[in-house]
Amino acid sequence: MYARFAKDSALKAKLVKLQAKKKRGNLHPSIEDMKILAEADELGAVYIVNLVTDDSDFLEFKAEIEKELKLKITALLDVPHFFENT
Repeated sequence: MYARFAKDSALKAKLVKLQAKKKRGNLHPSIEDMKILAEADELGAVYIVNLVTDDSDFLEFKAEIEKELKLKITALLDVPHFFENT
């Protein structure tokens, strides 16, 4: 999926920006991130799956991931009950 993103100039620019921000040698997210997406997509065939995260690899491509896979991505900061009474 991210390989396809790299073929689109606007999405590739986002990937390059993330690569620099995260100081990683690869343009694509980690294998662990890809495993999380694969598992969430598999579960999404049966359950409603909402991935709550602060990982920019997911958040920067939220719309594209949600369009392609069977899951919803929510930014951790968008879930207010985690931060009440702190």
